[in-house]
Parts: sequence; C-alpha cells; structure tokens
Amino acid sequence: MSLEILHSPRNDALLDRAAAFLREHFARTEVIVAAPTREAADDFVRSIADTALIGIHRTTVDYLAAAIAQRELYSRGYAPLSTLAHEALAARVIQQAQLTYFAPVAAFPGFPRALGRTLRDLRLGRITPENLRMIGSSGPDLANLLALYEAELSTRLLADQEMRFSTATAIAADATDPFCGLPLLLLDVALESQAARDFVAALASKSPAVLVVSQSAVAGEWEELLGVAATEIRTETTSGLDAAQNHLFSNEIIPSRTPDPSCGIFSAPGPALEAVEIARTLRDAARDGMPFDSMAILMRKPAHYQQVLEEALRRARIPAHFTRGTRRPDASGRAFLALLHCTREGFPASRFAEYLS
Repeated sequence: MSLEILHSPRNDALLDRAAAFLREHFARTEVIVAAPTREAADDFVRSIADTALIGIHRTTVDYLAAAIAQRELYSRGYAPLSTLAHEALAARVIQQAQLTYFAPVAAFPGFPRALGRTLRDLRLGRITPENLRMIGSSGPDLANLLALYEAELSTRLLADQEMRFSTATAIAADATDPFCGLPLLLLDVALESQAARDFVAALASKSPAVLVVSQSAVAGEWEELLGVAATEIRTETTSGLDAAQNHLFSNEIIPSRTPDPSCGIFSAPGPALEAVEIARTLRDAARDGMPFDSMAILMRKPAHYQQVLEEALRRARIPAHFTRGTRRPDASGRAFLALLHCTREGFPASRFAEYLS
C-alpha cells in the first residue's frame, strides 16, 4: 500500500501531482476521485482525461459513504432521511420533550431548523446523550432531545448522515464493497466531522494507493488521521504574485522582496471609491498595452458592488460586460448556435422557433 499526503500553498502544483497519480493508476484499474463537490471532481477529471471516463468514480466523501452503505441499509429496511424530514423530526421531538432551558424559545418557528442542525452535528461528532447531561445548563435539554431524536430514527427506520457514515465505515473496514480496494485520490477534502474521519481512515486502510492533496493549513489533520508525514511541494517564487499565492494561507512571516507590477494591493474607504480605483487600474493597464477584453474583475458580492462598479466604468469610458457566472448550457450560446443552424438550413420555421425559445 502506498499512502502519500501532499500539501502546498499553490493549487497548480498539487493538481499536477494529482493528475500524475490518476493517469498512473487509471491505466491499470478503476480510481476513486473525491473532492469537496461532485462538480469539482468532474472538472478536474475532464481537464486531464484524454480517454473515456468510465472507471473514474467522481464523488464526494458524503456521496461515497452513502453509495457504500446503500445496499446494507436497504436490506435492513432503512430509508434515507431527507432535509425536510430531518427538520420535521426535530419539530416532533420538541413537542415530546420536557424542556426547561430551551422552553422560552421552543415555540419560535426557527427553532426546529436550528435544533436539526445541532442534532446532526452532535451525531456526526459521535456525541452521546450521556456526554451532554453534565455540560452546563443546556446539557440536560440537549441530552433529552438527542435521545428522543435517536429513538425516532430507530423506530421509523430512518438513516441520517451519521448512520450512513457508520454503516459505510463498517463495510469499508471489512472490505466487502466493490469501492473498497480501489486507488483513492482525495482533492482538498474537508473532514468536518468525526464520522467522516473514521470513514476515510477505514477506506484508506483498504486502498492499495492513496494520495491526499491539501492546503498547508490542514496538512496536520491528515497526518494525525492517516499516520503518515506530509510532504510539502515548494514552488519557486519569481514575482510578487507568486509570493502572494505561496503565502496566502501561511502563518509564517512573509519574506520581503522587491515590488513588481505583477501584484498590487490598495485600500479604499468605501465601495464607490474602491470602484474608482479599479477603473484607474484598468486604464493604467490599457495604457501599457493590455486590451480591455483581456481584463476581468471578480466580485465577491455582486449585488453590493455591481452598481457602483458600472458607474465607475461608465465614467472612465471602459466597455464592460457583467455576468453572474456560467450556466450549462449558457442561454446566449445556445441561442447563437440555434441561429447558425437556422441560417444553414434556410430559415425553416422549426429552427427559427427554437431560436426564439
């Protein structure tokens, strides 16, 4: 078994090593690629795959645990607990419980949802009602609510996220599922609960090859979980932008270097003045020979910044196109293709109707 943990402040260095791992093992067998989201796993695999993707299982840790536990839970008569049913179950245990600490807020409409999240986190953290009874003034109420919640799950044969993880962990430890024993690639996966950690550790113990790539800030968690020392991938710093990327999540003191135009930081007292500074930066880049269609502005809060940014760009006479991200398929691209097909086929009514739609 080969087990390796890589960490680096630069995503491009990590992805190169992950791509090499995937190509090496996919040439011989199937591979599991787990990422924070299924879309992230899909994008990574498509970016490097030059053949069919059958045999590369793109997933998340949660979905992988559910897939492994599915057959066992169904054989025992358990049904998956949906988000709506989870909140309804929380509301039911509130009615059954004799509350003291939470009694003043138990009747508020937002309490079942908040309690549902709390109960889910407690179970994923492997916290039992006995652990809660001696914790502060809210402990007895939480212990009572958690005990009632677990009783409802057992009575109604409902499998929540913790039960799926527990069942999948037991199956992975016995290696009785086709997913157990496949090479495992973990791309910046966040282990947010003890249940997820136990499952990943059990799955990795049965895998012939495991590669974990993560940011440097969480490499220690993986070392503790898997018992392997992490390897840092160092990258050469040649510019201010490289230095900012390499030390973005670092706790170390950033070494000083000569300023260069590759990276700049400015501060403004408000969104309007910040938009003006952005427009000035774009004009300066244009004077240096960069075309406007090679520039982009990434906004963290479009609803807060878009109006003032539009005004600043209009006053600076900078043409701009605003979008809230990509959609698959993009509506404008699909309309353009429909118009091309309509022209090629001599403007038939069916094609023109497709363009209008």
